[in-house]
Amino acid sequence: MFGSEIIDPSIKTDIYEWDELNTEYREKHIFSTLLSEKLNLNLKKNLSFPADSNDKIFRKLYNYLYRYYIKESKLSKDVFVIVQLSSFDRRDFHYRGEKDGVASWKTIWPNWEHDYLDFNLNRFADIYSKFIQSDFDNLRRYLDQILAFQNFCKVYEIPYLIVQGFYHTNYSPRILEWYDSKYINLFNESQYERQNDENTLYYQGSSEPEIWNEIDKIRFMNKDLDNHSLHSILKEKNDSSLFYDMHPSEKGHEVIAEYIENYIKKHDLLSFN
Repeated sequence: MFGSEIIDPSIKTDIYEWDELNTEYREKHIFSTLLSEKLNLNLKKNLSFPADSNDKIFRKLYNYLYRYYIKESKLSKDVFVIVQLSSFDRRDFHYRGEKDGVASWKTIWPNWEHDYLDFNLNRFADIYSKFIQSDFDNLRRYLDQILAFQNFCKVYEIPYLIVQGFYHTNYSPRILEWYDSKYINLFNESQYERQNDENTLYYQGSSEPEIWNEIDKIRFMNKDLDNHSLHSILKEKNDSSLFYDMHPSEKGHEVIAEYIENYIKKHDLLSFN
């Protein structure tokens, strides 16, 4: 969504994609810009940034919509929101390091080796990655986040589309070796506390399949397809020019924009229904 690895070829110096010198070129070639032009929409704001977690994505999104639309009593029906989800293993924690004046949100990427430049945070990240995080816990948080946003949009009648960018919970260094998984299929009755008798004392139960069924199969793009991420859409083209090292190229963004345009038009998603 941000356009990672898209860098203006006319710039001779080595810069990061988020450098201000690169902003005009990058924003011109990302799929959100291309899509807004195809649909004749005003691209008001792109909230994305490289390596964001879903925690951060929804935190920023709620803040922006409440502050600049709902609080100002602007017509939310005139807004169209596209949320590109990240890999669901990424996680934010509110943390204050020894050299930090105040605490702030820190993102952890459990399936990447990463130096967080803080001894205690590195130690915590190692323990969390090795012993605590799991696909099952990631799945629960992922479904809760999607359902909460879906219900939020229903309350304020905001037309929206959710797309999954990629799943990368099994590390592979080459993007063409990544694959999608319908993680809901990991569900196994033997690994969850589920009880069917409502009269059971201290009733407990896990609800992943029920929540998954409640998620809108249209406004979560290609929800019920085995390969439903933007990464898979490009990968199935069998064209390596659609990628740079780890992210879509300018050509890849063009393919994504065209695909989403057709999907939105097919299902009439620009209006709330």
